Amino acid sequence: MPKTLLLEIGSDEIPARYLPLAFDQLRIRSETAFRESRLGFDRICVFGTPRRLCLYVQGVADAGDDTSQEVRGPSKKVAYDGEDNPTKALLGFARSIGVEPSDLTARTEKGGEYLYGTKFEKGLPAASILEKILPGVVMGMECPHPLRWGDQDWRWYRAIRWVVCLLGSEVVPVEIAGKVGGRSTYGHRTLHPGQAEIPDADSYFRVMENCSVVVDQDLRRKQIVMGAQWWAKDISGVPLIDEDLLSEVVSISEHPSAFLGRFDDQYLSLPRDVLFTAMRHHQRYFPTVDGDGGVLPGFIGVRDGDPEEGIDIVRRGNEWVLRARLADAEFFYEQDLKISLEDRLDDLKGVRFLRNAGTMYEKTLRLKQLTGDFASKLGLSADDAERARQAANLSKCDLTTALVREFPELEGIMGGLYAANEGFHADVAKAL
Repeated sequence: MPKTLLLEIGSDEIPARYLPLAFDQLRIRSETAFRESRLGFDRICVFGTPRRLCLYVQGVADAGDDTSQEVRGPSKKVAYDGEDNPTKALLGFARSIGVEPSDLTARTEKGGEYLYGTKFEKGLPAASILEKILPGVVMGMECPHPLRWGDQDWRWYRAIRWVVCLLGSEVVPVEIAGKVGGRSTYGHRTLHPGQAEIPDADSYFRVMENCSVVVDQDLRRKQIVMGAQWWAKDISGVPLIDEDLLSEVVSISEHPSAFLGRFDDQYLSLPRDVLFTAMRHHQRYFPTVDGDGGVLPGFIGVRDGDPEEGIDIVRRGNEWVLRARLADAEFFYEQDLKISLEDRLDDLKGVRFLRNAGTMYEKTLRLKQLTGDFASKLGLSADDAERARQAANLSKCDLTTALVREFPELEGIMGGLYAANEGFHADVAKAL
């Protein structure tokens, strides 16, 4: 009767950027291993959190498929002696493929007559196959910047701490990185730090839910989005869900709980991109906007923990951190506006972009020259050519601004904003 396989690899926290790749690798490698070992299955799913990767295979066959293969044996001359009795060569060949000498057939081929037999191989029990293939599936995964640990120099995303391996209710004692598979797992690090026993593979998600762990990454994604939308209504707004940020937040939580934070209206005078960068890149918050797209003085944060207990402390702490970031940004922005982009050109003489390749000032001069040459070859109008040269001349100046030093993600974006503020043509600002 088909059963469900559960393989959970518990580890130290895996960096968020590695998890999506780990999901794909584990699924693909598992499918390949199952097929090569002739072990049937209905469906392979992969789930995971920062602390665990889970292979969940439904409809695993009781045993691998039987196979039969025709095998060529010795020539007839070698197989029989002068009195037509089987030789040791014939008896040994028949024994090696598990048949009687009388079951062999002769076939004439170029160069002589040879004996053939059919080798039958019965499929191994599923547990035996899994015990053999699963270590290679897991430890053969390609891990960027793997961690090395243990006496045998194991390498994986992070150190493996426990292994759960169940085929139905049966424990498969697979050994991975020195850890033998059992049925004991661990819950959420703070909400349920102790062990939990999994009676069978089909009970896995129920047990993990009781341990405050949402194993299904798609379910965590839905919870975060729905929570963000619900909390944003408190300030009559909607959250701006950035897919890259959402994927990261999903990958750093086991029990995500969204909450609403606020900041002072005074910071709304900052450029939109500055506000979003401070929230998204630095704090992993989702900004909120009104129906017209205007930025609202609120953000959606996600806590990996209880949605109620201590949430006010968490909210205040996050508001304090963001307020400090925005205060810095406001100060830097005001200071940057006091110096024009053109007045920053000489500062580029002290900025080197590559050893022995000169300064950004020298690179700007080359870019300005090339821009003029291309403008002439392309037949641009005098106005367009001048705007192109202006853009080339100012293209690196925002590297010396305080705001770009604090928020490197805004390189180029701030150059365009400062150029527009100084009254340059819209084409120049857009080019920057």
